[in-house]
Amino acid sequence: MYTDLENQLNIDIETKTKIEFLTNQITTIISDELVDHNLDLIMDEITILELFKSLGIKIDVEQGSIFQKILTIIEVYKYLNKKKCLVFINVSVYLSINEMKSLLEFISLNQVDVLFIERYEMKGFSNYILDEDFYFYKN
Repeated sequence: MYTDLENQLNIDIETKTKIEFLTNQITTIISDELVDHNLDLIMDEITILELFKSLGIKIDVEQGSIFQKILTIIEVYKYLNKKKCLVFINVSVYLSINEMKSLLEFISLNQVDVLFIERYEMKGFSNYILDEDFYFYKN
């Protein structure tokens, strides 16, 4: 996410230059204070990624329902660089049949690879079962 934000700033050179200028001013003020301190303190240059992290930039997941939170997770997952497959465990316990159908449609529309691991068979959906002998079959 931070890398995507930095790439977005690389497009808007004026804003990036302004942020770098202000960051340098803050660095100068802090380094002047370090000189006046009794201990020998040093500091590194702060990068834009470190600035994002120190500002506490994060994804807002304050939606109400579990269904909305799962949709947000899928939307965020789309933007991750090193992704293979998103895994949800026991989601059917928390969602209704209609929400599960909507979720599967949302996943399909967003072309995301998702694996649902459920303890019980889900009626109305394709189920693959791994039994106690590790035999894998479609039900």
